[in-house]
Amino acid sequence: MDVLCLDLASGSAIGRHGARKHTYVDQSPLVARRLGLASLPLACLTFLIAAQAFSSTVSGFDSTEWFHFGQRHIKYGILITLAWVCLVLVKIIMGVNLISVATHRRADMERREAEDVVNDFGRDPIGESKDEKNYNRDLKTLLLQKKDDASRASDMGERTKDGVKKRPGLNELTRFTMVKYIW
Repeated sequence: MDVLCLDLASGSAIGRHGARKHTYVDQSPLVARRLGLASLPLACLTFLIAAQAFSSTVSGFDSTEWFHFGQRHIKYGILITLAWVCLVLVKIIMGVNLISVATHRRADMERREAEDVVNDFGRDPIGESKDEKNYNRDLKTLLLQKKDDASRASDMGERTKDGVKKRPGLNELTRFTMVKYIW
């Protein structure tokens, strides 16, 4: 999601380097390439279908029928045109909102990246003195010594008195031995 927002917001008004000259440059080809949508072939296909539908409609009417057809269906044409204008306006409003959301997500992403640089994994902890570092290192070595560990006890039914491993019966089987057999 952040990658798509980065593609969409790359031409928006607010970026890493402040305001831009061309605010509403269409960046949809970047997003379309990322999503795999080929807009030019779809536009060509739409144009060809519309031209074919218009030519088949024109060939089926006489000139006198056009006048009567236009009088009867003019209100439907106006209604369809108004619906188209409304849909275009909704698309423009959604596009502007999408650009603003993408710009905010890009700003948040850049802020998170800056915080990650500050809180980098390899750097020393903030406010820890040299004595505390030495103490923590010594404590870690003391806690990881093998001689302090208890001897490993075998699970129920895993070993016999002879020390030979045997397969446990269903009554002796525990979930831990079952997990060990599965893994």
